[in-house]
Amino acid sequence: MSDDEFRNGQQWTREQQLDLEQRGQAAIVHNVIYPKVEMAKSILTTNDPRFVATAAEDSDVNLAHLATMLLEHTWVQSRGKDVLKQAIDDYYVKGRGILYAYYDPEAGNGNGEVLIKDLETLRVFCDPHAKDRYWRDAEHVIVRQLMTETQVRSIAPNIDLSNAHQNVDERMPSRTYTQENSVALPGDDSAGDAYYPRYEVLERFSKTYVKYFRVVDLNTGDEEYYTDKEYRQFRMGYGIVVSGGDQESFIAMGDDLAAAQEMYMGLLEAAIEDGQVEDVVDLDGKNKEGTPIVYHLMEGQMTEDGMQMPPTPMLGPETGEEGEVLGSTKFIQPIRRDVLENVSYAAFDYKKVRYRAVSSVGGLLISDTILPIDRPPVVPIMNGFNRNPFPTSDVYHVRDLQKQINYTESKIIAHSASAASVGLLLPRGSILDREAFEAKVNRPGRWVEEYEAEMGSPTVVAPTPLPSEFYSKSQRDMQMIEMILGVYASQQGDISQSPQTFRGTLAMDEFAQRRMKSKLDDIEGSLNELGYVVLQMYQAYITQPRVLRIVNPATQEPEMQQVNIVQYDDFGNEVGKLNDLQMLNADIRIISGSTLPTNRFALMDYYLQFYQAGIIDQVEVLKKSEVFDIEGILGRTGYIKQLEGQIAALGEEIKNLKGDLQTADREAVSARKRTEVEKFKASLAEPKAQIRAARDVYKQRTNDAIRSFRKELNESEQEAEQMSPPEPQTPLRQ
Repeated sequence: MSDDEFRNGQQWTREQQLDLEQRGQAAIVHNVIYPKVEMAKSILTTNDPRFVATAAEDSDVNLAHLATMLLEHTWVQSRGKDVLKQAIDDYYVKGRGILYAYYDPEAGNGNGEVLIKDLETLRVFCDPHAKDRYWRDAEHVIVRQLMTETQVRSIAPNIDLSNAHQNVDERMPSRTYTQENSVALPGDDSAGDAYYPRYEVLERFSKTYVKYFRVVDLNTGDEEYYTDKEYRQFRMGYGIVVSGGDQESFIAMGDDLAAAQEMYMGLLEAAIEDGQVEDVVDLDGKNKEGTPIVYHLMEGQMTEDGMQMPPTPMLGPETGEEGEVLGSTKFIQPIRRDVLENVSYAAFDYKKVRYRAVSSVGGLLISDTILPIDRPPVVPIMNGFNRNPFPTSDVYHVRDLQKQINYTESKIIAHSASAASVGLLLPRGSILDREAFEAKVNRPGRWVEEYEAEMGSPTVVAPTPLPSEFYSKSQRDMQMIEMILGVYASQQGDISQSPQTFRGTLAMDEFAQRRMKSKLDDIEGSLNELGYVVLQMYQAYITQPRVLRIVNPATQEPEMQQVNIVQYDDFGNEVGKLNDLQMLNADIRIISGSTLPTNRFALMDYYLQFYQAGIIDQVEVLKKSEVFDIEGILGRTGYIKQLEGQIAALGEEIKNLKGDLQTADREAVSARKRTEVEKFKASLAEPKAQIRAARDVYKQRTNDAIRSFRKELNESEQEAEQMSPPEPQTPLRQ
């Protein structure tokens, strides 16, 4: 029986069942594997994976962010969690899960979408010589399915099935159900209607090598890349040769070519209108050279801000007019690019891996195309990888342990049944009605029976007690299954093995996921590989302008992203594209552990520490909580904060008013003091006036006394002069 059957309860063979029935035992199935696998799926798909695209160059940072959002968009549109859960189920049970990336042109309202889905692993056939974990070295990968006519019409509406071969061979492992709890599995007729005709649908992805060209501009060093077909078209296009005097320049690619071609077409139109050119050579790739034109340059005009405009090309040679650039007469002519090879550019061919997809229905070819990817779109998640496409599953490694548990449980139940049904050895003739006695013995409860004691007493025959080691053996087997599958009882809420402290429980939950980390590495590696395929398909198929509504994985807010939007300059010329997916060059990786569950109590405590430290705000804390009405809380919290702000403002106003009041009080006291002083000054005014008047009177009287004294003194001097004899006169010299 297969591992899938074994996981679903088919754990006894028909021979084992018959052997147990002969011994009076039941074929008990104590299925430990099924809940453990379901728990592992739950743990590994608790959260959606978080993709991160890292730009290869600084100029690709915005495009890398767009790539991250595109991967998230694909995951959501494809119901990625359901797809991954089924692939992980196959990973545990069948040894490998299969993820498949494809382009659906009808999705997205007819705009086309890149989607992913899971494939039944037993319907995927890989090159047996492949040794790479992701089948990148496989020469062929085949996906085989059986479809009804309706299913075939859904993928190929116009196909004629009259010549298609019908097929009912599932080519799946045969099913031999021995248990009553049988389930419908892939490959069973019970899983579908076997009466409808079915057709074999094959998709083969074969590695091939496509020729590419790397074209290098010898003037600027810029590089461009072309397929073989595109390069042939490139060679048949036209470059520009400009010559004048001793100088000659060849322009074959890049922005310089676009500017030169625009200038040439303007001069050509002017020459046609002026009548200088009558026979225009067609630039259809048949002619090596176009119509030559002579032109000269005029000095550019000055702008309002004092900047001089570039020179303007004018038709014809120089005429000596004012404003002409001396020596600017030149010759311009288109020339086919194949002539300019190794002159203006150099081309180097190389081979690139691509995958050829061939689809058929019942032997009829549906399509044969080259996929624009360098790795297979079928991405396996390998379990027990042995450097070949045939890994071993975890169920395979625990089958013997599960069988031992079933055998032990069967023995324990058989022993319990034997112990419940007591065996008696009765002397012959001691019981008159044997059937009635057996009925009473087998009936639970108290019973009484008379017997002939002279014949002897009954002897109770009890089964031998089972050893204690017999019971502990099952527990050890279960623990070994948990260790192999990486799912422990504590992760399912078993408190018997949990520590007594909160922190200890968190640490134990963290340590329990370490065994799961190995499984997670396998899954994340395959998701990384799938991300590369999805992005390459986006670059190849999404070439038209699109507006995508994508949920930003960082903020969980919907955003409108524009891709491949053509941009024009002020003159209406195309100058490039906004968010051009063709220019994207990024490395894809999965944030490790992003799909695993997180303990909400530990996470909340972790965020609260950052919130208390002031590193994050309450919005980030509430995002990690399970509060239902986050917006309402934020609204009420904002309203409360507004009220708190108003209260704080009013408190500050009251504080200011208190200060003003204190100032006013001080000013009032000072005013009163000044009033008292003024009153006192007013009361002193009259005495002061009296004193001043007395002073003036005293001063006047003093002055009068002095004048009187001086007058008397003068009179005394005059009297004295009159009474004294005259002085003798001295004779003058002769």
